Amino acid sequence: LKLWNRVVSYIFNNKQDDSNISDSEEVISIRPVCIRGALQHKIGTELIRRHRELFECGVERTSCARFAGLSGPFYKFVPEAKMVKDICSDRYLECRKIDDDFYGMTFDSVKQTLKKGRHFILEIKYSKALRRLQSIAKIHPIVISVVSSSPEQIMNWDDTDEINAQIMFRIEQKEEEAFADLVTHSISDAQSFEDVVQQVLAICAEQRNEVDRDTVKVQIE
Repeated sequence: LKLWNRVVSYIFNNKQDDSNISDSEEVISIRPVCIRGALQHKIGTELIRRHRELFECGVERTSCARFAGLSGPFYKFVPEAKMVKDICSDRYLECRKIDDDFYGMTFDSVKQTLKKGRHFILEIKYSKALRRLQSIAKIHPIVISVVSSSPEQIMNWDDTDEINAQIMFRIEQKEEEAFADLVTHSISDAQSFEDVVQQVLAICAEQRNEVDRDTVKVQIE
């Protein structure tokens, strides 16, 4: 518990020192994508399922011993001492603790995906993680707020029951304020889940087109 409190205190109370960022650090053009709203996980999963060449989620690090020696698609084992050291060295975007084990996503995981020309799907809990991504890694994500009109809409689009839909709707409304200043795009007029997915794809396609136009401009100059 003391170790976890130390980690949490460091991440949430320390101001980031941008002087440690090198001016010559490689510029990454493709941006990660963070979807907010009750259907964020379902949308992210659908994007990866349909377009694995364009979207990817990273391998999360964990100190959980049952992952030791395993190389899976979702988790990579890291000894607790090293993980704590890396967290306190600003190598992690966000971390959490479950049953005395640490779980977290590193900045390097995000960068590796972007360097492959794919959008990294950011599934984060707190707005602090996006602010750290901007201030420490100098990476500015596409943040898309998918606004649900009602719990009934969530029920229809996510095949969930009424109680869960109401809970998801309340959480979405609560998180909306915390992420308000970070949102780059908003989707509130979708007529179906498919419509949401297509609008998200269009937003990401426009960002990639901007990168292509900038590349052509540089080559011409």
